[in-house]
Amino acid sequence: MKIFLYLIGGLAALIVLAAMIAAIGGSFMDADHQADVTAHLDAPPDSLFAVITDYQNYPLWRKELLRVEMLPPRDSIQTWREFDEWESNWAYEATKVDPPTHVTITIAEPKSDVQGSWTISIVPEGEGSSVNVIEEGAVNNVFFRFIGRLFYSQTATIESYLTSLASRFGQKLTFK
Repeated sequence: MKIFLYLIGGLAALIVLAAMIAAIGGSFMDADHQADVTAHLDAPPDSLFAVITDYQNYPLWRKELLRVEMLPPRDSIQTWREFDEWESNWAYEATKVDPPTHVTITIAEPKSDVQGSWTISIVPEGEGSSVNVIEEGAVNNVFFRFIGRLFYSQTATIESYLTSLASRFGQKLTFK
């Protein structure tokens, strides 16, 4: 019985130590980050822009999304909530829309530990378009910040989004 208690105590101590390391490590990391990914797609800007700003139909080409619920516009800004396969949901808003070349999508969760936006730019390039996504974000929770920086690529979500967008147009993605 004593060995079992020592094992439980040791496991608890390891968990506390790991949490302390994450908290201390995360507190030394900058909360703000920026990621930038560009890809070429063989589609004109207006076609890409139409798909990117058709928020309600995101689940048709973004396989991780189960559904999108359109929310009432806020001060004429389009808002929606995405429900994903990981059972989380986030509200977003299109804070700046300049057809057919720019859209800025912002997290509309004011109390969330994660804040930020994506600025998507579409530029004609040859027969297709260059699509650039710049993510500007902040991770205020020191644990999330530590785990995210240690185990997660800063560009993974953008790359997944662009890969899905390319797939929507029947293409394989080429990153620049």
